[in-house]
Amino acid sequence: MPAGWWVGMDSSGGMCASYGVSALLLAGYLHGMGVLYLNPAYVRVRRALRPLMARYSLWMIVGGAGVVINERIDGLMLAWLAGLASTGIYSLSFFIGTIIEMPRRSISQIAGTLITHAWKARDFQALAQLHRQAALNQMLIGGILLVLVWTQIDAVFELMPNGHVYREGKWVVLWIGLARWFDMSNGVNTEIILNSPYYRFNLISILLLGMISFTANYLLIPVYGLTGAAAGSTLSILLFNLLKGGFLWFRLGIQPFNHQTIKALALLCGVYAVGVAMGALVSFPNRSGQGAGIPWALLWTMFWQGMGMLTLFVVALYRWRISPEMNGMMDSMARRLGWSKA
Repeated sequence: MPAGWWVGMDSSGGMCASYGVSALLLAGYLHGMGVLYLNPAYVRVRRALRPLMARYSLWMIVGGAGVVINERIDGLMLAWLAGLASTGIYSLSFFIGTIIEMPRRSISQIAGTLITHAWKARDFQALAQLHRQAALNQMLIGGILLVLVWTQIDAVFELMPNGHVYREGKWVVLWIGLARWFDMSNGVNTEIILNSPYYRFNLISILLLGMISFTANYLLIPVYGLTGAAAGSTLSILLFNLLKGGFLWFRLGIQPFNHQTIKALALLCGVYAVGVAMGALVSFPNRSGQGAGIPWALLWTMFWQGMGMLTLFVVALYRWRISPEMNGMMDSMARRLGWSKA
């Protein structure tokens, strides 16, 4: 066996163990709530529903596979057209850019249940309201994360080992971040379609996304390299969301934007401008020739710049009352901390 094979075994075992522990904790939590059903009678399905469930599952499996392929196609084509070295840089920058969509997972899980109930009741007004609420809050959360990441991206590469090599992927971070932010800002269009009688449209749109992504990457990567791959992915996600949004508007008459969207965009632009100004006033210290010690000056600068932008964002968000949900969360937190008696 090659030297160091046990390192891979240890990492794989650790990953499997972490998933196993999570599954056991969830099972224990469900048991404590009294909703852990192990009797096979609970999973019996009426004969009339089996063909419907089988067809729906098949469409979901194929659609899920299409999503996975589309999310990896840029990296695969970059390895094909530009080489593995570029792929390594792209993968790291891609990961940084996708950080902004982490909060979306929890919002999507909550929204999925509400969307199912709204479809069951044929309550399209509730669907439209949920769509707008999710779009606005995801736009704000994803937007502030994108602004924080992009204004400090040079410092991130400065902190990173071999950052001068990975700095080539700087614009990949921006393109991928913008793509994920635009996707979040379009609300829960995917969840609405998947839980609707029009769920087959999701697979059709994924196939179109794949063709657009392949064509864009094939044309852009040879010319622009890493940035071309990121721009191709951004273009495909942009068109993908426009297609789904247009479908929902045409079929159901719902769309995720309102006058609060303009306020949210103005707030994010203002915070970004302040962040750029702070970066110009307190330029990041250069680590060149400073050795391998902890760069406290750089970390301190990043901290104050980030805190200044985040404070401005929270205060303006609360004063402008852009999102009732976020204002309610901040009021509740203030009451718990004893800052408000209301």
